[in-house]
Amino acid sequence: MIALQKREFKELLNYPMIAATAAKLARTNSIRAFGDSLFSKKPRVNTDPGIIGWHTDRAYWPTCTSHNMITVWIPLQDCTVDMGPVVYIDGSHKWKGDDRLRNYYNANAQSLEEMNVFLNKEKPNHTRAAMTLKKGQVSFHHGYTIHASSPNTSDRERIAFAAHLQDDTNDY
Repeated sequence: MIALQKREFKELLNYPMIAATAAKLARTNSIRAFGDSLFSKKPRVNTDPGIIGWHTDRAYWPTCTSHNMITVWIPLQDCTVDMGPVVYIDGSHKWKGDDRLRNYYNANAQSLEEMNVFLNKEKPNHTRAAMTLKKGQVSFHHGYTIHASSPNTSDRERIAFAAHLQDDTNDY
C-alpha cells in the first residue's frame, strides 16, 4: 500500500469526508482500508496502448466475504476525456453474473469493442460515465461496478490514486 509508504497518501486516504462518504455508500458504521494503488497512464505510445479492460474490482478479491466494498478513484490533476479516465457503466453493480469479470490486464482495443457490442445488445439502455474530474474531485464506485479506461491520447501523463475500502462485515 502506497499509503503505508508516503505520508501524503496516508493523509489523503484518511481524509474524513472520504471515509464518511464510503461508509454511507457501503451502508456501514465503519470503513477500513483494504488496499491502494498509484496509477500512471502515460500518453499513448505504440508499445503500450494504456488500455485497462472492462472489469469489476470485486472479481480480484475472491477471499473477501463482503459484497459492499467500495473503491475511491482520485486523479492527481485535472482529468480530461482525452487522458483515458475511468469509465463506469452506470448501475452495473446491480447486474448478476459479472462478479468474475477479470479483464483489467487485457490491453486489447478489440476486447473493449467486443464488450461494447455485448452491452449494446444485452443492455441496450445502459449508460456510461467517464470520470472527467478536476484536481481535488473524487469518484466512488461499488466493487461490482463494471469499468475500464481507454488510451491516454493527450500529451500529459494521467496520475491517479485508487483506494479500496471495506465495510465492517468483511472477513477473509
